[in-house]
Amino acid sequence: MNSIWQNTKKVLLFIHLKSIDEVVAWREALKSVGLNINECQLVCFIKNKKERAVLKEMSSVTFLAENDFNLFGKITYEDGKKVLADKYDLAIWMGDQPPRFKRPLSKLKSNFKVGINAEGEDFDIKLNTEVLNPEQIVKFAKNTLQRIS
Repeated sequence: MNSIWQNTKKVLLFIHLKSIDEVVAWREALKSVGLNINECQLVCFIKNKKERAVLKEMSSVTFLAENDFNLFGKITYEDGKKVLADKYDLAIWMGDQPPRFKRPLSKLKSNFKVGINAEGEDFDIKLNTEVLNPEQIVKFAKNTLQRIS
């Protein structure tokens, strides 16, 4: 029987943006575990829409602000709608969810949802780690998911 990781090709990773260097590090971390970055998506939470205007566009990266969601939790940003409408083998959530994102997460089309250092009920499994390095975190998730079938 295959493990969850062996069935994983298309990954959606959610992070809270601290710097562009961190985005590059997460992209490299996904590559380091054998994933094709072109089949993966990185969703970075930013403070507001104005911040997106100064961030450079990157392939496989979507920047979402909390004000990209209406009062009912519906996303209004077109690029974000497209990313969240796709189907993924695995969705990984780093840290806590912004409150307005709980509804879209519950509707996310993913075979398996992992929360790392995250609170919430919408995950199939929650992992905790003290590690802060993106590559080590992704390898930790991979090693854990290889043991689950």
